Amino acid sequence: MLMPYRDSVRSSKSDKASSRTANEEVKVSLSAFSFLFSEMCTRAHNTPSKASNVEEIEQRLTSLGVLVGARLIMLSSLKDPLELQRRPITIEGALKLFQDKLWSRWFGKPANDLQRETGSDRFFIFDTEPIVLRYVYPSPEYLDGEGRWSINYASFMGGIVEGALKAIGFAAEVLTYHQPEPSKPHQSIFAISFAKHVWDRERRVRG
Repeated sequence: MLMPYRDSVRSSKSDKASSRTANEEVKVSLSAFSFLFSEMCTRAHNTPSKASNVEEIEQRLTSLGVLVGARLIMLSSLKDPLELQRRPITIEGALKLFQDKLWSRWFGKPANDLQRETGSDRFFIFDTEPIVLRYVYPSPEYLDGEGRWSINYASFMGGIVEGALKAIGFAAEVLTYHQPEPSKPHQSIFAISFAKHVWDRERRVRG
């Protein structure tokens, strides 16, 4: 899976370059990625059968994202072998890795915020403009009377986070919520709940 980068939109002249250096990072234009992602969303609606509700569509996108997330961790490790040696050993370290480094690498910009729910073990990552939603639009049946979306295709990103966390040893469930504001119509929240054995290990590490 080719992921877009913030600086990935290049001029047509650059896109037509016939050669690349051996270590040059291959990047995909945002418009090309958006086209591929819109096709993926269409397939989530209809494959292997027509989805019966919004939750089923979002779950299909999450499942696809889980597979991609595990592979992105593998690719990151190949690109920077030392990253294997610097993998976090605490939940806080894992989440900071996503917020500060991986989110920018995979989704084009840093996550806007990282919070822990008061009195809970859940964490929230905020993205005010998920890159996958920039040029993707739902059909009218998934819009309310005020034009707000009732479906969140950013579930694919939530799946990527879930798959990547599991790949580095932090098994978790990631749920994606659409929380629009007047100036942030696509704002999404990724709610992360770590598995019990991850918290047990956390307590042992912290002594």
